[in-house]
Amino acid sequence: MIDLTVFVARMIILEERFGRKLGQAVQLEYRECLDALSTEDFITASKLIFARDTFFPSPIRFLEALNGDVETQALEAWTQIMVKAASGAEFITESGSKERRILNVASGGNGSAVRTMEPFALERVEKKFMKLWAADDRKQALEAAKPAQALPSAQQASQVLKQIGASFKRVS
Repeated sequence: MIDLTVFVARMIILEERFGRKLGQAVQLEYRECLDALSTEDFITASKLIFARDTFFPSPIRFLEALNGDVETQALEAWTQIMVKAASGAEFITESGSKERRILNVASGGNGSAVRTMEPFALERVEKKFMKLWAADDRKQALEAAKPAQALPSAQQASQVLKQIGASFKRVS
């Protein structure tokens, strides 16, 4: 988790750099979205964003600053697979890895078949790999962004508002 003092200080620097003032609720939402980052990673990402970006960053931009964007990650993973396949490596992906899981789905269940595929078939597998990689990344981002506790239902919220209203009438 990012140290609160560091988080506030770096966000103020970014606000000044991009001419944008965030409210307290938005800052809290940013902090919650970036909860998985260490303080050091947050500092590194915020410095990269300060130096390179033109617009105020979304929360996902901090992760991209550290790890590269999704398309670049997918291309790098695919390139590594192709290099290992071409070199005759016994295993072209690590057991249990994201690369293996996505390659197996993209290739119809046999990831090692990419070694002998015709160029046209290999191109189709590559395109599917890229799409699946991006979809997996979105799924992970959504799971990470889920609130720790569930929001109240509409009925629960309505009951709370009625109680507040009743309490307010008694006080007035």
